[in-house]
Amino acid sequence: MTIKQLGVLTLTLAAFATAPAEAAAPEDTTGIDAPGEWHIRMIPEERLSPEEQEEARWTPLLQNDIGTYDYEESSITHAVPGSDLISINLRISALNPQLREKLKERYAATASDLPAFHLEETLAFHQEAGTYAIVHTKIFGEKNNLLDEKDVPSANANFQPIPPGSVVEAAYEKAAGLTISQNTEANAETPDKEEE
Repeated sequence: MTIKQLGVLTLTLAAFATAPAEAAAPEDTTGIDAPGEWHIRMIPEERLSPEEQEEARWTPLLQNDIGTYDYEESSITHAVPGSDLISINLRISALNPQLREKLKERYAATASDLPAFHLEETLAFHQEAGTYAIVHTKIFGEKNNLLDEKDVPSANANFQPIPPGSVVEAAYEKAAGLTISQNTEANAETPDKEEE
């Protein structure tokens, strides 16, 4: 061994001796045939049924004489640069008997004898003007089957003032990231709108 090789070996050993002990602990592969086939799970092992997944999408908003209103947190779209338009999806379930009867008459050919209808609506809001429009509507039957759907582009939608103390105001406050006012919860009325 030459002096040069001995010097390199000495420096290498010195570097290892002074370096902190950061060696990784060996992986526990007990019960694993091929460690390369490991998967990291981000979802609990027990999977939700389709009905449970659908129910998990919705967060309660409020209830009034029309039905029970829920909103979909993941559907909230915030204003993009150059626009003050935001939106949110609502689900209206446990509909009152009159509205249920009206829907039953209209969709009797495709719905079951005693359908448990629910509606989904996408509300769009112009924050600066304080106006809203229903830009998307879906009507579902008892088995979550889509009976009807209507889409109105925001550019063509009929925006109206947000009624104070209404479901629309509560939805706007959620979409805008505001706290729902007690006035809204206490007086949750449904604004006049064209029924399907």
